Amino acid sequence: MNGIIPFGTKLGMFNQFFDGLFIPQIVAGSDNWIPSMDIIDKGDKYLLSVDVPDVDPIDLNVEISDGVLTVSGKRQTRGNTQTENYRLIERKVGSFKRSVKIGESIDVDNIKATHSNGVLTLEIPKKLLGNEKKKILISIG
Repeated sequence: MNGIIPFGTKLGMFNQFFDGLFIPQIVAGSDNWIPSMDIIDKGDKYLLSVDVPDVDPIDLNVEISDGVLTVSGKRQTRGNTQTENYRLIERKVGSFKRSVKIGESIDVDNIKATHSNGVLTLEIPKKLLGNEKKKILISIG
């Protein structure tokens, strides 16, 4: 199986049965929450979107190490829950970490990250391998 493989998903468990690619999702912090993630194969690139509402972009981190792309961050506490008379708190705070295996066909040097309206989007271009065909345009000048 080629391409991006999310860790900690049922698909990952399915893949483990067939090719051993499953590695458990890494989660950090005592008040853990796990943001939702979508991965779209656009042919020449992958688009990876992570829902991170109420997370300041300064508190987000994206790293690549040993073929694994990791998105981590921290959602800060909203006010003082003792003095602000909260009746219900469902939105989790604290640290999170999501990791996906990105494979060898990724152009690591040209990954672009944007944050807008609580969504972190990574544009991950694919790298042509030696056995792929690409037409090269010739400039005349």
